[in-house]
Amino acid sequence: MPVRHILISSRLLLCHAREERIIMVSLRKGILRINFGSESKARRVYEFAFLMNIVVVFAFYRVPIIAPATAAFMFVASFFVLMESGKSRIMIPYITIWYLTLILYGGLSGLWAQFFTSYNISFIIKLCIILMISTSIAVYVDTMEDLDRLMSLFVAGAVIITILEFFAVPADGWKNGSVGSYFSGNNPNDITVWIDFASAIAFYRAYVNGKKWMYPLVAVFIIFCAFSSSRKGLLASLAAPIMIVFLSVGKKNYFLRIIAALAIGVAVLLIVMENDTLYTVIGRRFDSMIDYIRGEGTDGSIALRQRYIAAAKSMFNESPIIGKGMGNYSRILESEYYLGNFYSHNNYWQILSELGLIGFVIYFSMYVYCVVIFLRAYFVERRKISVLFITAITMMIVLDSGIISYSSKYGQLVIAIIYSATYAIHSDGGRAYSMKRQ
Repeated sequence: MPVRHILISSRLLLCHAREERIIMVSLRKGILRINFGSESKARRVYEFAFLMNIVVVFAFYRVPIIAPATAAFMFVASFFVLMESGKSRIMIPYITIWYLTLILYGGLSGLWAQFFTSYNISFIIKLCIILMISTSIAVYVDTMEDLDRLMSLFVAGAVIITILEFFAVPADGWKNGSVGSYFSGNNPNDITVWIDFASAIAFYRAYVNGKKWMYPLVAVFIIFCAFSSSRKGLLASLAAPIMIVFLSVGKKNYFLRIIAALAIGVAVLLIVMENDTLYTVIGRRFDSMIDYIRGEGTDGSIALRQRYIAAAKSMFNESPIIGKGMGNYSRILESEYYLGNFYSHNNYWQILSELGLIGFVIYFSMYVYCVVIFLRAYFVERRKISVLFITAITMMIVLDSGIISYSSKYGQLVIAIIYSATYAIHSDGGRAYSMKRQ
């Protein structure tokens, strides 16, 4: 078949210097290719869309149209990246098949859902928005270098979010906690998922890759989590660096480093417990949690969450295989258990109650897939970058005991980046990330 080219040429006169930009659209063997030049304009546009999504979703949390608009922008931008690559075959990413299967099963659950109407439909729409974001990330990431750029943008987005939030905190806000909610009303438990992951990336690059200037960023992110009043957010921000140190077995003075990392983590917790402001913000929540576990006190937050989880267990027992229907937990909690229209604060029991064992297996198959790939990369292939992603997937597994991530754009953005590492780690750049190079 003859090759057809449409050549679009534009000349710009700037400061007496002429620059020629060429965009070539060609059709070869039925495949449409768009070449934006050697600088890969399509990738630059996608990177802008990715960063904008992080910042804008945070800054305009209460504006309903923002999330679908930025997701659509990312999806369209990734489509141009795909066309620019000129690949002869389009492979559908596993994460797309995975999440689409979850959406289809969730939609099907409306047939037996106790409350169908808007509860099921609203969840399907939310998941479709997440699907566009996840797919776009998988399309953009081809190599480890692509993933590195994306993680750099993620850290940059976290820095911007931190600056916006810190400037929005009122004078007495530091004593009241809930940092993460002042700028636009975000739930601190949600936004700290992003901050925790950004902190893990920054620490990995500082500790493993020698970019020591990123240590202050880690400290700032930990401060963010401490003043968010989120216990799991703070613990994750401390546990991730310790785990990275523990997994980096090729470092000199390995055991001394582990002891030092643990000592620093304990020191931070002691500061939280001894400093009056930090104790008021989050320290007393740790105290009440410990007392509750010992049976010596009452923690209203934990006690209420236990009731939510107990309700989810009851719903699961009533329909263990197929569940009560996507999005139905909150409605049943309100109408039958009289505990209000809330979520269970536990991703495992939320999925089991709404989608049963079938939905549980569908959703957590991605986690199992990632864990297997990264453990092989760590123990067999000896790729040191696996240290970061073993830490990240472990962080999500633990955080899921206190958040609902399966329908959250915060949790799923992190999962999409983690998934992309499962294949990017085997690229040429990925091979450069060997344990031997520590």
